[in-house]
Amino acid sequence: MTAGDASPFDALLVNLCPCCGARYPGSARFCVKDGSPVRALGAERAADALVNRDVGRFRIVRRLGAGGMSRVYLAVEQGTGRRCALKTLDPEIAASADGLQRFRREATNHARVGAHPHVCALLDFGTTPDGVVYIALEYVDAEPLSARLRQTGTLPPPRVADIVRQAASGLAAAHAHDLVHRDLKPENVLLGRARDGSDHVTLIDFGIAKSPRDTQRLTGTGVAVGTPLFMSPEQLAADAVDARSDIYSLGLVTFLMLAGALPFPVDAPDTMTRRMLGQLGTLREVCAEVAWPAALQAALARALAPAPDERYARVEEFARDLGAAIADWGVPRAPGAVIVERAILRGVVPGADAGTAAPPADEPRLPPPAPPTR
Repeated sequence: MTAGDASPFDALLVNLCPCCGARYPGSARFCVKDGSPVRALGAERAADALVNRDVGRFRIVRRLGAGGMSRVYLAVEQGTGRRCALKTLDPEIAASADGLQRFRREATNHARVGAHPHVCALLDFGTTPDGVVYIALEYVDAEPLSARLRQTGTLPPPRVADIVRQAASGLAAAHAHDLVHRDLKPENVLLGRARDGSDHVTLIDFGIAKSPRDTQRLTGTGVAVGTPLFMSPEQLAADAVDARSDIYSLGLVTFLMLAGALPFPVDAPDTMTRRMLGQLGTLREVCAEVAWPAALQAALARALAPAPDERYARVEEFARDLGAAIADWGVPRAPGAVIVERAILRGVVPGADAGTAAPPADEPRLPPPAPPTR
């Protein structure tokens, strides 16, 4: 957008929330609706200034994307030639003490978890002499789970069980270090390829991860932080959260992978109330053409219980019960290829157009599967 494209409204309200699209004056730093750091409109124009220059010991090759408070580049470590994902904090956010502290927290959180096969590893963190604040993370050659669901709608249950097992392992490592991820969603679950061709899961974006014992606030009192579509009821209410909040979020991601939709209407005015009261749909209600086993629904129901005390205490327990239910079921492939509705994609797929209509009628759909065999 050129200067001539700007409207009078843009001239007055120049900051944009990347999650909900709300606009704010230039002095605003965080969205009052979801706690996300806001971005300056037109900030992308200066984004490529770092391409082909050195940041710390890394040479930036190209930009990979941008988020609410940072830009992400593909970079190469000088001397070793190792590729990495280098995140730089937007100058406007770096000028804010809260924004800088959030960015530093992400680096600290990755360092606390340490080396783990299912958590993106920290390589470096620092500030250049000219003020570029950066985090260097391992480069993961993978696609977000959200992109895979956009293409397939659902995933085969055995594949879902394996993805959940690996994601649970990464979350358990964070929980063991007293960290709650607080933003688990399909775009923060990367699917790479192991040597045998199976999925290799890597969790990313620990920027808002927090210890349950950490009373320091980086947003206003009573502001929920995270992606609302995948938040637990206590997180939606801006209450204190612990590892069981991540279990709820993983339960929603699991439900989406299996059924191709979430267990609540995403656009209904009472959606939040339904989630707070535990009024969620079952697998059979959302995807009626499949004879879902009771054990599978029971594992999901426990992970998605509205009260934390009614959920699994440890994320590995959910992964274990889910895997056992699917193994006993013995379903050989995806139960129906339900195409994920665009309304859901607004909160799942990065860059999805919130104003796009429903999928065209000729969009391919697979026939229902044969009954599962034992």
